[in-house]
Amino acid sequence: MPDCGPNHATLLRDVWRPPEVRSTALRSVLDELVRLATLAANSHNSQPWHFRCREGSVEIRPDFARRLPVVDADDHHLWVSLGCAAANIVEAAPAFGLSGEARMREGPDGSHVQVALAPAPDTGERSLEAIVGRQCARSTYDGRPLEATAARILAGTGRESGVDVDLLVTPEHRSALSELIIRGNATQVADTRFRKELESWLRFNASHAAQTRDGLFTGCLGAPTAPAFLARMFFDGSFTVERENERLRAQLDSTPAFAVVTGPEATPAGWVAVGLAVQRLALAATRLDVAHAHVNQPVEVAALRGQLAKLVGHEDRRPDLVLRLGHGPPMPRSLRRPTEDVIERSGG
Repeated sequence: MPDCGPNHATLLRDVWRPPEVRSTALRSVLDELVRLATLAANSHNSQPWHFRCREGSVEIRPDFARRLPVVDADDHHLWVSLGCAAANIVEAAPAFGLSGEARMREGPDGSHVQVALAPAPDTGERSLEAIVGRQCARSTYDGRPLEATAARILAGTGRESGVDVDLLVTPEHRSALSELIIRGNATQVADTRFRKELESWLRFNASHAAQTRDGLFTGCLGAPTAPAFLARMFFDGSFTVERENERLRAQLDSTPAFAVVTGPEATPAGWVAVGLAVQRLALAATRLDVAHAHVNQPVEVAALRGQLAKLVGHEDRRPDLVLRLGHGPPMPRSLRRPTEDVIERSGG
């Protein structure tokens, strides 16, 4: 693993620490639920959210200042990210003696996700370990197939609220999907606007990542770290279609299964439902010791979505996410912004 540096390492331990569940003070509980929500998957680690805590709920609101206008022109990934954060709150709530229910809300200040909280007996369900253990492992896997039991669990995890999870495990399906991913990757890497947006979210070394506490630390991508000024100088020359497709091809060839997630409708409400489902799938994978990583190129490149939808038999809907599933080593983790930077409190 790359050297993360002492400050970066200290921040990582604090961000991904096991939660404190003994406190009964409402403010402490809500703060901890928000911290756990921020550990959810989100595009480019842009963390496009802020949270409003009330006595009986946590509202998750979009932070459009952190949107990704090139790779996510219609804010699809942004709303999925909010759904992922909501799923973490719902999954964590029972450990604090609460139940959580996520729903879309409309208000005078815009759409948001509300997680309604209510007292509930502790059911014994513990998602906390999976929440702090989950990571997007962008590594080459060892090629071992998924166990049949794990495949059944993962395929069924997200099938709720009109969301379908299609698991692709045959060589023919995996090959067809891999080609779509490679084509999408080539299109993106060749796009100057995409390259500039991606570079703006890259954190080229541990100090850079610790300073911003967001974005894509290159160590998490399996890439070398370097002083930021040097890395930017060499970015254009090293980030080529040929090199990126070669790296990606090795990852895809090592992947025994893919999950394609398709939501009920191409609206913010539908995308939030996808986020809820895919985060639960990721937590289930973590419990099963199954690595996962997003390869969303055929979703992000609009010209390929129809072919992806046809591949999984949902021609009447837009596919939302693609995940690699397999077995591989852990990767360095991403940081998150401090809770106090993303939370506001309101009485009533």
